[in-house]
Amino acid sequence: MKNSLSNKALIKIMAILVALAVVVSVFAVGMRWLSLKSSDHLLDEYVVTDNILTEREHMLVGWCLGNSLDSITYRKGESVSYYETAWGNPVTTKDMIDKVKQSGFNAVRVPVTWNDHMDENGTVDTDWLDRVEEVVSYVLDNDMICILNVHHDTGETAWIKADYSRIEENKDGVSSLWRQIAERFRDYDHRLVFEGLNEMLNNSNQWTDASYDDYIAVNELNRTFVETVRNTGGKNQNRYLIVNTYAASTDFKALAMFVMPNDTVKNRLIAEVHFYFNDTSSTDDMLKRVKSRFIDNNINVIIGEFGMKGDPSNENSVSERRYYAQYFVTKCREAGVMGCFCWDDGGTFSDAQSINNYAMLDRTNCQWYDQRLVDTIMSSATAHQ
Repeated sequence: MKNSLSNKALIKIMAILVALAVVVSVFAVGMRWLSLKSSDHLLDEYVVTDNILTEREHMLVGWCLGNSLDSITYRKGESVSYYETAWGNPVTTKDMIDKVKQSGFNAVRVPVTWNDHMDENGTVDTDWLDRVEEVVSYVLDNDMICILNVHHDTGETAWIKADYSRIEENKDGVSSLWRQIAERFRDYDHRLVFEGLNEMLNNSNQWTDASYDDYIAVNELNRTFVETVRNTGGKNQNRYLIVNTYAASTDFKALAMFVMPNDTVKNRLIAEVHFYFNDTSSTDDMLKRVKSRFIDNNINVIIGEFGMKGDPSNENSVSERRYYAQYFVTKCREAGVMGCFCWDDGGTFSDAQSINNYAMLDRTNCQWYDQRLVDTIMSSATAHQ
């Protein structure tokens, strides 16, 4: 009798343990699903779809991996690392991106130039796509927003121009390139964001006061970008997409002529502009224009590039960079701007005072040249009660 009871008790205990194991397993899977779902919708908390006229409590604060994957040499057939280091920066490592994340940034913009990596038929080299995907993964593995773009394929020496006389040719080129990029990243979650065309210029390379047709050409190419990505299916059907004004400019004419493309899904398009005028008056005027054109019309907008150059000849250069960063980020947040991205073109300097460009991160040692500058940006991106 005792043995019988012991066997029954043992069976009951084993059944309970199995049940507990099943519960734990289901709980773990459920928590993993919730975690993935939360990460997949990380950008949603920054995208306001109604009434974005009020000050934001917090904003996207991003860092640009400048002068790396966006370098261009107009040479074909070199190694991947040749292009990535062509403009003086080391090969990008996960340690660099880990440092960016640890410092409080919640987004990284990865500028990429594709021209040197396409054959005569416009097909992108697989090794280059693999490397771009690897760097994108560094960002996503840190659970940050990653913006991937087409960079110096636009601009002064670009093959994609705001030229309405060649609009069909340019639309074909944009469509072909973005189809390949979008298909490669089709299954990535919505922390990955595509930015269509960086700084579109006309054939005269005018940064302001372009012609009517030039502005219309940019609107057409933005529309082509959106339609191409959506047609690749998968998660691209409702991925967040970014479209830029002519030259990514904030001047009155560029903003007035900009048209947000039609989309097959609601509230998944974001506007982008850039700003490098480092005085408070110009900043205030710019934000009035941006607020009137985008924010007051419930269009989410980011400052995809901003920065202040270091100046070794100015003994106040370091403190002035801190002051301007604090002013700029604070005023953007108060105006309702969705996010600001610091342009960092890299380089090697002995200290913060010796910087003569927009460098922030010592990419060799994975340390900030001026930690207080980074801390100031982080503090300014959040409202304080």
